[in-house]
Amino acid sequence: MRGKLLAAFLAGLFSLCLTSTAATAQQPLIAAEAWQAYKAKFLDPGGRIIDDANGNISHSEGQGYGLLLSVLAGSPADFELIWSFTRTELLMRSDGLAAWKWNPGTKPHVTDINNATDGDILIAYALGLAGKQWKRPDYIANGASIARHPREDRHPHIRPNPASTCRDRLFRH
Repeated sequence: MRGKLLAAFLAGLFSLCLTSTAATAQQPLIAAEAWQAYKAKFLDPGGRIIDDANGNISHSEGQGYGLLLSVLAGSPADFELIWSFTRTELLMRSDGLAAWKWNPGTKPHVTDINNATDGDILIAYALGLAGKQWKRPDYIANGASIARHPREDRHPHIRPNPASTCRDRLFRH
């Protein structure tokens, strides 16, 4: 159920963002008060999005949400803060994807180097949106690098249903 809700949310959000005109893309889609409340609850001064319902860990999905929300709130400084933490603390895998979990209570903080595809997608998408909105080719390049990865090994990490009629169009190699 949670996966279906996430997929529906992302599809709607992606559609909304992709259909925005250039004029409206610069206007925040999240009210300043709402963004401030989110930051006060979940964003630490070092750029870490804290999952307070899960032992105060951070994970790639949370970092991706924080990045995306900061773009939608029109906050480049907060985006850079969250991206800096994500880049230095989670993007430590040799394939360029993010480790899924960062635990403040362990040394090292990353004890499971596996990735989580939802986090990678959110991070890549937020980087693309931020790059376009704030004219930052470095963000676009970083997002493209993360988004491109699943195709490089010719075994996509997200695969369509085998009975899908659009399978060949989505994953041509």
